This record gives sequence, C-alpha cells and structure tokens, in this order.
Amino acid sequence: GLLVYAYLPIRSLADPPIDWGNPENLRNFIWVITARQYAPNLVSRPNVFVIAANLVLLGQDLLRQFTPLGCALGIAGAWRLARREGRVLIFSLLVTGVLFYIGLNSAFISAYFVPALALMAVWIGVGLQQGFEWIARLSGRIKSVSWGATLKAGACGLLAAGFVLPLGIHFRDMDLSDHVYALRYGEQLLDNMPEDSVLFTSDGYALFILWYLTYCEHRRPDLMVIDPTWLSGSVQ
Repeated sequence: GLLVYAYLPIRSLADPPIDWGNPENLRNFIWVITARQYAPNLVSRPNVFVIAANLVLLGQDLLRQFTPLGCALGIAGAWRLARREGRVLIFSLLVTGVLFYIGLNSAFISAYFVPALALMAVWIGVGLQQGFEWIARLSGRIKSVSWGATLKAGACGLLAAGFVLPLGIHFRDMDLSDHVYALRYGEQLLDNMPEDSVLFTSDGYALFILWYLTYCEHRRPDLMVIDPTWLSGSVQ
C-alpha cells in the first residue's frame, strides 16, 4: 500500500507544471507525505469544547452517510467484533481516532476521513450478519412456516428500504452532472486577465480551477498562476 508514495519522486523528476513540494529529495518527500504545510494549523492541545463540537459534527455526518439504520447496525457490528474479533475493532478505533485528531486541523478535508468510514462500513456488514442470524433464530421459533417466511421477507425489505430510500431522497442534491459553476468562474477569470499576465492567489478555488483550465485544457497558455506561499522558501 505504501508503494504508491514511490510515484511522487518519479513524477516530480519529470518537472510537471504543478510539482507540489518538489519531492525529489528526502527532505521534500517527507514534507509532502506528512503534510508539513498544514502542521501549524493542527491543534496541539485541543480543549474539551473543540473535541465535543467535532464529535457532534462527526455524529451528524455518520447519520447522513449511513442513515440511522446503518448506524444502529454499525453499533451492533462493533459489539459483535468486540466479542469475537477484538483486534479488528481495536484497529478500526485506532484509525478512526487518529483521523479524528487530524480532523481538528483547520485545513482538514473531509475526504481524509474516508478510510474510517470504510472501516465503519465493515461494522455495518457485521451488524447485518448479526441481524440476519437473529431473524433466522426468531423465525425458527415460530411454528407457522408462513409467518416465519413473512418475518424474514419483511425484515429484508425493511433493511433494503433503509438504504435505498436515502438514495432517492438525496439523489437530486448529489447529482452535479449539470453543475458548471466552477467552469464559469474560471472562464470569467481567464477572460478578465491581460495577455502574458501572472496571477498570485492563495484562494484554493481560483488556484485549482485555473490550474486545471491552463494546464489540462490548455486555455490561455500565456498566463501563469502562482500560489504565493510557495515563494516562502520552506521547501527546496
């Protein structure tokens, strides 16, 4: 898994237009993979209020991501893992805790928490298995075969609806196929800049949009867009 980092110095040696941190030597390589640029934003001694606020936000995000039913299954799965596969649960909690602490960084991006969400999805899978076993035992105690089959079918339908229903509810909000705001914003910036000009900006929206348009779509090759923080000399 860590071999992916080997691509950084290899690609950097080709001197691409965007060479973040220039990881061609050991010092710069460590600077990039440890996100040293954002180290000053990390809360070294988070107080109780910061932790509590972030825990609330995390809980709200989990409810949106997995739905209340999914979260309940995740709790059931974590309980089962604690009883049968404690090492898996400890590893999951360790990864989640580390990513949660990193999330206290003001420059944190929610995508960084995806590995923790993937591990929590494993909890949900284990919880589903536990739920099916409970349903099988319960239906086995019902003397009527038809009632037992009805219970199984109803439980499966309820579980399916619990995951499919949010897809229908949130699909319109998540469908960004016609979202062209970033493109229009970048085009307006390009149209208003004089020929052979240089733009210094630390605004992430403008920076990455213009880099994409100039370097990937080759629009306005006469322009140069620079993040002024790169001129600090912290990386060589």
